[in-house]
Amino acid sequence: MEGRTILRCADCNRTREISGELPDEREEGWVPKPGAHVAFMCGECAAKYMGHETSDDEAKVQGLT
Repeated sequence: MEGRTILRCADCNRTREISGELPDEREEGWVPKPGAHVAFMCGECAAKYMGHETSDDEAKVQGLT
């Protein structure tokens, strides 16, 4: 018997059915969403994400510091 679940993007509601382990981050970019609640984001939403975790480090990510 194989375990199956559906991931739902917390931002855009896109879904993806997976079985077994969580997909590798390189596979469609599904990542845990930062914050106190358990949620996931699809790759497209993760690429646009601007929470305090990303805005605080924006200069570092862009190589400006």
